[in-house]
Amino acid sequence: NPTVAPDPANGYWRLGGGNLTGWPNAPASSALVGTFDEVAVYPTALSAARVAVHSDPGTVTSSGPPPPPPPAPRPTTPGVRGGYVLDGFGGLHRFTSHYQRKSAPLPPAPKHGPYWPGWDIARGVSYQPSTQQGLVVDGFGGLHPFTTGTARAAAPHGGPYWPGWDIARGVALMPNGKSGLVLDGFGGIHGFTVGSGSNRPPAVTTPHPYWPGWDIARGIVINRSGTGGYIVDGLGGIHPFGLNHHPLPPAGSRMASFGGRDLARGVSLLERSGPHCSRPCAAEVGGFTLDAFGGIHGFDLGSRSAIPTATRSAYWPNWDIARGITSY
Repeated sequence: NPTVAPDPANGYWRLGGGNLTGWPNAPASSALVGTFDEVAVYPTALSAARVAVHSDPGTVTSSGPPPPPPPAPRPTTPGVRGGYVLDGFGGLHRFTSHYQRKSAPLPPAPKHGPYWPGWDIARGVSYQPSTQQGLVVDGFGGLHPFTTGTARAAAPHGGPYWPGWDIARGVALMPNGKSGLVLDGFGGIHGFTVGSGSNRPPAVTTPHPYWPGWDIARGIVINRSGTGGYIVDGLGGIHPFGLNHHPLPPAGSRMASFGGRDLARGVSLLERSGPHCSRPCAAEVGGFTLDAFGGIHGFDLGSRSAIPTATRSAYWPNWDIARGITSY
């Protein structure tokens, strides 16, 4: 209220009541008549659009900081892919991606995913379109499924967990969605399985970067063939690794550089298809690095082909709240 000076306070916050003396149209009671569901505290006043997102019951599982209004959908174009950006509260924001093509409609909306309003604890995301299911990892290593289809998401098992220690930094699913890897902040890679049965997690069988005591690993992704993947560090470096005795995948090139600053927050790969392929493309030829503000930066994997472009994506200038990216 710009017409009333703030009350001085020292020691604690009181929620649900306060001194309303001098407020216009103040109610008879200074206490809330009702109950609280959730509470979040922000350092600045929220915009009307941001308040609307929090109060809209239809956007709970995929809200968080709202993206800019998207342009009108355009006709579907061959070779188009899409993905999701994760914010720190667990909100999943859709985007489209392409190689020298116009944008298509957004990917399907995620459902039944985790959301922690006001708590920056989400750390990574992975999605497999073949199963219409994905996972969000929290800072302690907890794995939380979401889906874009009608089937109930399968539960993960056997992954690492560090209660009270915010050290998990990314998650990656194998192509069949039945197992995957969790990345910790030092570059350690830990397997898990999904669903029932005798699934086994993939084994990292080539050297990969490890920074003991330095929390600088920021994201992980597994390629479409399930033979390897990549780790991104906070400075934007992309490091390949091989799985199950396969050789290293090709190194990335033309990657984003952040001038020595810890700004990278995730990495994803993009399969190329459509008229730009001489045959059906079974492997990725490029991908994306996500920065802390939601910026998405394309790179290629040694093919010297066109770098992919992301469109209609969320962006939060100067707010370090983007935490993960997945694309297909």
